[in-house]
Amino acid sequence: MLPVALIATALSISPMAHGTSARVKLNASSQHVEFGEPIALGGHVRGPRGSALRVQFRAAGGHGWRFVKKARSDARGRYGI
Repeated sequence: MLPVALIATALSISPMAHGTSARVKLNASSQHVEFGEPIALGGHVRGPRGSALRVQFRAAGGHGWRFVKKARSDARGRYGI
């Protein structure tokens, strides 16, 4: 579970190795949370198993992405943080 630091954000998850053909699906435990509430993120990677992933966020109206956490897919392509 991740504590929510900002009220409105955009989330991004992508394979860490550039040039990979992996497709990543991202799910959140809730669409709306109050400030400071935890949220779980997870999903599935279509690509090499054990893929390293990077989760990032951007504040609403923000211009840059900020690193949140790294994850790695399991043997079935699933990941969670």
